[in-house]
Amino acid sequence: MTAAAFSDGAAGPLLKSAGDDWRDHAACAGEDPELFFAPSHPEAAKARKRREGHARAICARCPVREPCLADVLEHEALPGTFRCGIFGGTGEDERHILAAPRKRKRAVPRVRSTASRVMPALTAAQVALFRSKLAPGGCGLVWTRQVRKGGYGVFKVRVDGVQQHIVAHRLAYRLATGTDPGNGNVRQSCGIPACCTPGCLVLVQPGRRARAAIQRKAEAA
Repeated sequence: MTAAAFSDGAAGPLLKSAGDDWRDHAACAGEDPELFFAPSHPEAAKARKRREGHARAICARCPVREPCLADVLEHEALPGTFRCGIFGGTGEDERHILAAPRKRKRAVPRVRSTASRVMPALTAAQVALFRSKLAPGGCGLVWTRQVRKGGYGVFKVRVDGVQQHIVAHRLAYRLATGTDPGNGNVRQSCGIPACCTPGCLVLVQPGRRARAAIQRKAEAA
């Protein structure tokens, strides 16, 4: 409903000023104000739900719902005022949320996967840590720590304060050949997902469709 005084009917303004002609088009004009406000006596939960449902239905078809809501929010922001009633299709709790200042979300470190990107430069200590997680197995060396879906190893490392997940056999290929696989696919000839044996790793460049898909993904990021 419009910002109304109890004595002026459902469409009677609390704040009357020039340019308030929008109130003349309020759907609540002529309605009983008690429909929009809680009674002074105790009200049963079902009765309140039914009353407020009727009031919100009137607001839903009101052509001036938006200026009504803006007007009551401005009025309720004044010192010494309080929230009550249904205005612009909203109740007291809803307007409390609308009027509350929004809190800025704390920035959190981004976790990025380097499966199809250029790998970050690692320190000698990080490289040594990676190699310590390899053990004899398969056709030579296998990853012995966390694996992702499909069984491929994941090496977690923090670079410049950002945690990154590097696919283990891709990093093994770079350390063995000195070449970053970039957007290419590193395959294991033995077929073992956790295999990080240098001689078993083969770089396969993506085809035209794969390159186009990678490019689209990079542009959308």
